[in-house]
Amino acid sequence: MDKKRPTGTSPKLTRQQPTLRKTGLSTALNVPEGGAAAGPDEALRLCGVGVDLFEKAQYDKAQDAFAKAAQIVPGFPGFAANLGGALAAQKAFKDALEVLRKAYESGEADATLLVNLGVSLGEEGEREREILQYQAALRESPDMKEAHLNLGVAYMDSGSPDKGLESARKAIELAEGGWAEAHLAAGY
Repeated sequence: MDKKRPTGTSPKLTRQQPTLRKTGLSTALNVPEGGAAAGPDEALRLCGVGVDLFEKAQYDKAQDAFAKAAQIVPGFPGFAANLGGALAAQKAFKDALEVLRKAYESGEADATLLVNLGVSLGEEGEREREILQYQAALRESPDMKEAHLNLGVAYMDSGSPDKGLESARKAIELAEGGWAEAHLAAGY
């Protein structure tokens, strides 16, 4: 598939960096407040470490933390989404796709996993499948600004600038603290 931007589309937007699932992990794992079995509790701790490292752009170390958490609680979509996000942030899109597809095929996909799958598919030039992932993420989480912005970029890359701008505008409406405005103003 052609990875080049179609002629006549705006180069002003780029995909948002992969996103992480930061909240709701203990609830999704049924970990009681204040402690649990060593396995899930340790996996949550490792995930927290991974999130901190990811936010400091230490993607390789974040990847290690997420991979360890995923080994402790295999098949949990939050850990797979974060591991895939860390791999995609390192531009290891084929590896990210492998992790994310496996989690997706298990039937345990959440919106974060779907966005990260979309990012990796987009970077591999699979525009139609990328768009489908962002649309699926928005069915799960209609107010997810990253999904709206990335969907806008995917539409623009596919030669549908009107749809792209509509999605980007929705991301701006949902943004807190000028997140999308800053993204647009920076010339991304």
